[in-house]
Amino acid sequence: MIDKLYSTSLCCALSIALLSSCVTAPDYSASQSTQTIKNYSKTFKRAGANTDPVPPVAHWWAQLNDPVLTKLIEDGLSNSPDVKIAIARISRSRAVAAEQNANRKPTVAASAIAIQAPFSRSNPITGGGNAGNAPSPDDDYYNIGINTSWEIDLFGGARASAQAAIADTQAVQAELSDVQVSLSSQIAATYIEFRHWQNQERILQDIVSLSAEKLRLENARVRFGTASELSLAAMKAEISRERSELAVISGEQLATADRLALLTGATPGSLDDKLITVLPVPLPPREVSVGDPASLLQRRPDIRAAKKRLASANARIGVANAQRFPSVSFFGLLGLGGSNPADIVDSGNLSTLLLPRINWSFLDFGRVNARIDQAEAGASEAAANFDKIVFTALSETEQSLAQFGAQRSRVLETANILQADKNAENLTQARFRRGTASRITEIDAALKKFRSEKALLSATADMTKGYIIIQKNLGLGWSESKQVE
Repeated sequence: MIDKLYSTSLCCALSIALLSSCVTAPDYSASQSTQTIKNYSKTFKRAGANTDPVPPVAHWWAQLNDPVLTKLIEDGLSNSPDVKIAIARISRSRAVAAEQNANRKPTVAASAIAIQAPFSRSNPITGGGNAGNAPSPDDDYYNIGINTSWEIDLFGGARASAQAAIADTQAVQAELSDVQVSLSSQIAATYIEFRHWQNQERILQDIVSLSAEKLRLENARVRFGTASELSLAAMKAEISRERSELAVISGEQLATADRLALLTGATPGSLDDKLITVLPVPLPPREVSVGDPASLLQRRPDIRAAKKRLASANARIGVANAQRFPSVSFFGLLGLGGSNPADIVDSGNLSTLLLPRINWSFLDFGRVNARIDQAEAGASEAAANFDKIVFTALSETEQSLAQFGAQRSRVLETANILQADKNAENLTQARFRRGTASRITEIDAALKKFRSEKALLSATADMTKGYIIIQKNLGLGWSESKQVE
């Protein structure tokens, strides 16, 4: 009877394996943005005359030719807590993927069994009260060996779970790259801001010094009756504003240095000695390499992460679909044993057991259908999110290119103004030496030049920040890591 039941179960399991079609996750289907990518321009629409369609450099900060900045970015990519958090997430995700892959394989374990059955033969539940009904030693069972269990993945549910876990891990790896892109651009932008404040402070100190001299001269003119108290009051108010601005800049400089320390994984104040030397704001290259839109969409980590999240969501539809069908598993036992403890060391008492099992929840009141609906909705959300990130990437890059072109024009015009003010200062100095201009007139010309220099410094810092934003939007600044297969 048992042999017949075993044969029937095994034949049923094999029939399911042969007659059923394999249920897997749906193939990755093109989302709305795919057609847009195909039809998009071969070059960026907002790329100006100072951009080059050649592939850009991954470590773009080297083109700024600032060794201090390069070292800060290298330190940040190695020591930043954000990077360490992302790396830890990868390790965790890889472990999850390894577990899901292991779930597709049999489980083998050692086992030891000792069963003592003190039940009566005449009444195995309550027992008997006479000697004729005493328990028999044949009711005891002892066994030592190995057992194995294996659920056959007939309908692809386990395979889809493993595929989803691998896609999730690849998405987390892409997110690490995104952290590196964001971090390198943040460090560079903060460094530019620091150098901007540092040079602003230097210029403003010269302005305050000249303004103080002009105030002394104007005070003397008032005493001699050649100037009014009104002009003197205006000068005092102006110099107070400049000193107030100088105090603000000094505070911003220290705060920016501490933000740099945080980004590079250092303690506040630890970078002060490294940054104490006043250096100019680094300039971007004359021509900025931007590549083409197609390479941008393949390179940007956030797009790659969104694509992997979409693949994972599609795989989870396959996991849910597989629950519609029966699960087939086998339990096997191989060991030595018998009715006496000594039998477990007797090689003649080899025992084997193979039990097939079929489980099918054919009446679940819509639970599986609900899970499938959830998985399909999750995939639709992931597809929409992928589209959004693709469109955002194109928009951000085009905007940054347009703004960078305007920033270059602003720098050019501000440099022309500064050159004109320098020429005027030289002429005024020559007039002062010939005695045809006063010292106050000469100071006014110098102050005008310094203020134009200050404006050019701000325009230059904004232009370099614009270059940094382009690199971030192009998805540059990350290093290739080992991918999960």
